[in-house]
Amino acid sequence: MKLKQFKKEKLTKKQRLPIIIVGCFCLIFLLIAIYQSFAAYNIKHSERIVDAKVGSMYDIRILAIYIDNKSQPNMTEFPADKTFSHVECFVNGEYREDIIGTWENDALRIRGFTAKTDCNVYFVSFIIDLDTNMIPIMWHNNGWVKANVNNTGTHSWYDYDNFRWANAVLVSNPSVHRNNAVGTPVPEADILAYFVYIPRYRYQLWNAENGTSQPQMINVEFQRKTDTKSTGSTNGTWLTHPAFTFGTAELNGIWVGKFTTTGTGANPRIKPTQNILINQNVSTPFATAKRFETNPEFGINTNNSINSHMMKNMEWGAAAYLSMSKYGKWNNSAYTAGDARQVWKNNNTNYVTGCSGGSPTAEGTDQGANNCTNIYSSAIGIGASTTGTIYGIYDMNGGTIEAVMGVMDNSNNTPFQISQSGFTSAPNQKYWDRYAYGTTFNNAAAFARGRLGDATRETLSGTGGSLSSWFGNASDFTDLERSFFFRGGVARWAGTTTGLFAYSRTMGAILVSNDMGLRSVLVFE
Repeated sequence: MKLKQFKKEKLTKKQRLPIIIVGCFCLIFLLIAIYQSFAAYNIKHSERIVDAKVGSMYDIRILAIYIDNKSQPNMTEFPADKTFSHVECFVNGEYREDIIGTWENDALRIRGFTAKTDCNVYFVSFIIDLDTNMIPIMWHNNGWVKANVNNTGTHSWYDYDNFRWANAVLVSNPSVHRNNAVGTPVPEADILAYFVYIPRYRYQLWNAENGTSQPQMINVEFQRKTDTKSTGSTNGTWLTHPAFTFGTAELNGIWVGKFTTTGTGANPRIKPTQNILINQNVSTPFATAKRFETNPEFGINTNNSINSHMMKNMEWGAAAYLSMSKYGKWNNSAYTAGDARQVWKNNNTNYVTGCSGGSPTAEGTDQGANNCTNIYSSAIGIGASTTGTIYGIYDMNGGTIEAVMGVMDNSNNTPFQISQSGFTSAPNQKYWDRYAYGTTFNNAAAFARGRLGDATRETLSGTGGSLSSWFGNASDFTDLERSFFFRGGVARWAGTTTGLFAYSRTMGAILVSNDMGLRSVLVFE
C-alpha cells in the first residue's frame, strides 16, 4: 500500500508573525538568564556589597562588629560615627587572609571569597597616621617585633583599654623591616628612635575655672580629625584637647618620643639606657628635634607631610592627661592606690633614659653612665612609664628637666620673649604655646595664666606656693625673669618636686639650666 504523501503547506505572513514574536521573546529571556547567571556567579564568587547589619546576607555572614578591637555585642548595624578598619573572614572556621574588605561609598565591599564566608568587621574611633618607613612594634617573647598594622592576631599592635599604647620605631634599614613578615624581631641595633602614639581625644573639664582639685581620673573620649571639635570652657563640658591642632592643621594624633632625646645635636636618637642630650640652650634642641624630619637617615617625610619638632607645653599636657585617664597608669589595676599609681621617677643622676627608682619620689642615685638598676623593660622599670606597661612613655618624672615650647609674652604683650634662649626671632606660631606676661610665678595670679589642656592650672591642688601641682609637684610659672617652661624635674631633686605635673621656668640659657634636655614629637600635617 502506498503511503499518502503529505503536501507541505506554506504559512502565510500573518501566520508566521506570532511564531517569530514568541521566538524572539524566548531568545531575549534566554540571554537575560544567561547574563544574570554569569553576573551572579561572578558576584557570588568574587565580591559583594554587604548590608550594614549583623547577620546573613547571601553567602556572607557578619558575625560581630568590633570597635577599637573590642566586640560590640549589642551593636547590630555598622556605626556611622567610626572609621572602617578591616575585616577578618573565615571559611569553614579557617581564617582567610586573601578575603579582604574595603569601605566604598559608605558601604562595605568584600572581595575574594569563593564559598560561604563568616566575617568580623572592625571599626576604630581614632586614626593612627603612620609613615611607610615607621615600623609598628609590639613586645613579644622579651623583645620588640614587627606588629600587625591591622591590629589583629598574636602580634596585634595596640590595645589602649589594656594600657598598650601604639609604638613605632625609625630604623637604619627601613626597606628591610618594611618587607619583613609580622612577628619578625626588630633588633635594638637597628632602631634609631622610639615613638608612642597619643590619639586625638576630647576630655571632660573638671577644673576649668581657676579652682583647685585633687588627683583624679580624667574622662577621655577618642576622636578623629574629621569629627566635630568640642569647644567646652566650663566644668562638666567637653574640650577637644588643643594639642591636636597644629597651626591650622587638625591632627589625628601625635607621635611622642618614648624617651627623652639622646644621641647628639647633629645625630639625635631616642633610645633607652642612653645618656640624655643636655647642656643646650632652648634654640639648640629646637633645631635638633627638626632633624628627625630633615635628616635622610631616618627615611621619613618623603612627601613633606611629617613635621618633627621640640615638644610643646600643650603636648606634654596631652600625654599627662592620657596617663591619668582610664587608658593610663592611674587606672592600671596592676598598681595599688596611692604612690604606686603615679608615674615612677627616673632617679639616675647621670641622666640615663628609661631608668626607674621604683616610686614617684625615689632618691637620686649615681647608677653609672649608660646603666640603670631597673631598666625600662623590667618589672620595676615599667612603673616609670605613663601606662605602667612597657608600651608607655618614659622619663616624664625625673631624669633631666625637659624644655618645652611654652613661651611668655614680652612686657608690652607682644609674643615670644626671647630671653637667653638663643633664638633671634620667634619661630612659626605652630611650634610654641603662647602665655600672657606676668611678674609673679607661684601665686593665684600666676597660675591663672595657665591654659586648658597644658596640665598647669587645671592640675593644681593649691592656690599658692611652688609645690601646688598634683602630688605636690613643682608649680613655678613663667615670669618676667624666666619666660620658657620646662617639665618633669631632675633626678637629683628630692621629695615630690619632680613628677608628671611638675613645671617650672627658665631663661632658656645653658648657664641657667645645664641639665636641660628635650623631647621630640612627630605630627602628620
